[in-house]
Amino acid sequence: MNYFLLTITVISVTVGIFIGTLIVWFIYFWRQREVVDSLMKPEDLIGLWGIVELPFNVDSKGKVRVKVKGSIVELVALTR
Repeated sequence: MNYFLLTITVISVTVGIFIGTLIVWFIYFWRQREVVDSLMKPEDLIGLWGIVELPFNVDSKGKVRVKVKGSIVELVALTR
């Protein structure tokens, strides 16, 4: 009876370690493929619609609220 219990324990621990290693390996390689870029480039703003928070003209600066990459960003706005 003790031999049977020991065998079941060794098999369970071995399978647990194997499955845990497989999951860690899968997460590691999945994250390697994922591209995370939270930097906002000027090209990301071209063509987006925004809300003017503070009106502006040639002589003054204003504020515009824009949704970029899933985040709402407030930017200083001016004209040339």
